Amino acid sequence: MRKSLSDQSYERLEWIGDVYLELIASELIYTTFPTLEPGKCSHYREMLVRNSTLGQFAVYYGLDKRANFPAEFGLGGRPNGTKASEKQRVKALGDIFEAYVGALWLKELWGPVLERHVREEERGGNVVRDLNAKTQLEQMIGAPGIKIEYRDLPSGGKKDRDTRQELFFVGCFLNGWGETGLQLGYGQALGKKEAGQRAAAKAMENKKLIKKFAEKKKAFLVARQAQAQEQLETPTEAEKAA
Repeated sequence: MRKSLSDQSYERLEWIGDVYLELIASELIYTTFPTLEPGKCSHYREMLVRNSTLGQFAVYYGLDKRANFPAEFGLGGRPNGTKASEKQRVKALGDIFEAYVGALWLKELWGPVLERHVREEERGGNVVRDLNAKTQLEQMIGAPGIKIEYRDLPSGGKKDRDTRQELFFVGCFLNGWGETGLQLGYGQALGKKEAGQRAAAKAMENKKLIKKFAEKKKAFLVARQAQAQEQLETPTEAEKAA
């Protein structure tokens, strides 16, 4: 408790700490993952600022031992009284960390939480992504009358191992070049849009199949160009009469 009105209250420190942590987490993700979609940025930020993560930091730095918690938050609870639930303990530890940290730069602290994602970004982050996968696939095998569709697939309740949020599954299907509803690939992600992009990227990994349709597209375009040229060279009825 505050001894005087001039002292900072726990709740005010928690409030300003929460604001700073959200800001620092957002900046960290924005600069570390320059091509990440906003939806996934939000998921990563949630991993960093959720109570379970902050509570672990509070324990690591011994804040749980330094804080003056009510008796019910102890291991045995209040003698002959109530005992705080694990959820309440986790929230209290998270709140304590928010209040303690305030404005602290936490990249080194949070690094291990996003280690796997950082490594993935470092492996592929330097690749220039001028075109998204859907556009690339369309340019490879798309043509008038050829339709590439992206449909939702059953997720089976599968969840992301980090955020524990349900994943979206999207399939990439081809209608054309002698095929009807041929599945070229599928993708999974926390967002439907990204899952569709991954489905297109997966389709392009089947180089043999994509080459087959690309050759059909090339033959089609050659034939269409020849037909157009023939029409230009064939005199019209008016030209013949003249």
